[in-house]
Amino acid sequence: MTEEIENLKELYLEDLTKIVNYGGIDRTRVAWPGKWRKLEYGLQLNEGVGGPVSLEGIKVWAWSDLHFWHKNIIAFSERPYDNCEQMHEHLLANHNEIVGPDDIVIWGGDVGFKGTGVLNEMLAEYNGYKILIVGNHDFNGKKMRKLAFDETHLVYTVETPEVSMLFTHYPMYNIPKPWVNIHGHLHAFPNPISNHPRHININCEVQGYKPRPLDEIAHAAHMRALADEI
Repeated sequence: MTEEIENLKELYLEDLTKIVNYGGIDRTRVAWPGKWRKLEYGLQLNEGVGGPVSLEGIKVWAWSDLHFWHKNIIAFSERPYDNCEQMHEHLLANHNEIVGPDDIVIWGGDVGFKGTGVLNEMLAEYNGYKILIVGNHDFNGKKMRKLAFDETHLVYTVETPEVSMLFTHYPMYNIPKPWVNIHGHLHAFPNPISNHPRHININCEVQGYKPRPLDEIAHAAHMRALADEI
């Protein structure tokens, strides 16, 4: 399994370093690709939580791209808030209403834009065991922020008897079968859909600004994998 995870990591890094055209300028998908290669990455969801994953026994949730203190995201993605304070209050209430202290939450990256200390104070208010999948806004320059997560990973795998899911921040366009890519990064405006048959976007904007149960995501991923085989 370790070798397979290493291969998935390399495929993701290859995808992040592809040359794309932004505004008429050719560049890599991510700035400073080398900093991404330095990140640690995880192997499986049961690491650090005291037992194997059971969707029946442990409540697991996922969401992404909270963008705390990012005023422009409200207009950019047409979020239904008047200001950052209102957005923060609503996101926290939505989260803690359904996530308990013993639950696990996978955060798909891009936590926030203020100082790390401010963000960590906010994270302390959120229930559950927190797992971060690193996003492009989770760096200070070339250095990874020291955010208050229980685990931090570049890529993350979760497997059930029905489906194999690979969590990344950026959508991974070279995702190999049988894996389904659970990603963030794409926002509700202009378009949260990648048009890849094995992609599922967990950006909070497409989930009603609340975490989504992992069993629902796994079912949707299973359906995507089946449809892609037809």
